[in-house]
Amino acid sequence: MFQRRWRDRIVCALAALALPRPSRCILSASSMDLSPAAKFFLSGRLAKIRTEVGRSLSASSRTAAGGGGRFTIIFPGAGGPDVLTKELRSAVLAQNPDGGPVEEIDWTRHRGSPITAGFDSGAVGEGCADWLLSGKKKPDAVHGIGISVGAFAADAFVRRCAEELPAGTHVHLTLLDPFCGLGIADPGYGERRFGGGRGVSYAEQYLNTDDPVPFTNDALGRCVVYDVTGAEERGGFV
Repeated sequence: MFQRRWRDRIVCALAALALPRPSRCILSASSMDLSPAAKFFLSGRLAKIRTEVGRSLSASSRTAAGGGGRFTIIFPGAGGPDVLTKELRSAVLAQNPDGGPVEEIDWTRHRGSPITAGFDSGAVGEGCADWLLSGKKKPDAVHGIGISVGAFAADAFVRRCAEELPAGTHVHLTLLDPFCGLGIADPGYGERRFGGGRGVSYAEQYLNTDDPVPFTNDALGRCVVYDVTGAEERGGFV
């Protein structure tokens, strides 16, 4: 307990240095497991991100919320969409041409410092869920795909959908080399939370254990894990 308090104080101080101090408000119905310190210093910022994401999707999305059917959303890492995420979107569409829309979210404008990236990502995921759930006709199936730190967005997205959608709705989480440390005070967040949402139908992790990025090389106990470290296909990957 004593160590946790000191870690909370450290993250408070670093967050205060990295960002303008936000207004004090607590996120309603947040899917993230935030410490009291994170709530105190970051809740205003995260609520703003969540609201802005919903508005942005309403204004610019290729897909109208409330269209029913299956809905898939891809959350890239902190660097945003690139050639590989676009290839992933094309592959998902090709695999099931009648499987409904596939959105790819560029959340880089909402990314703050490296310390807050996981928090920011989670707020983006919640904003996407708010938007999707705002429609009159709810989807029959939801699939969230998170890459690296985009795992926080994907997990928050599917958790919120699973909580709000009718029982029996298929809610699927896919994590690709997920970054699992939240801030600097919670390196075990992903192991504790990713894939464990109530009502999540299926959660899977694609893992390679030789990634030099920290907090990405451990199997998650709440997910079905596919270790592709030794896969032959990686030899042709650029």
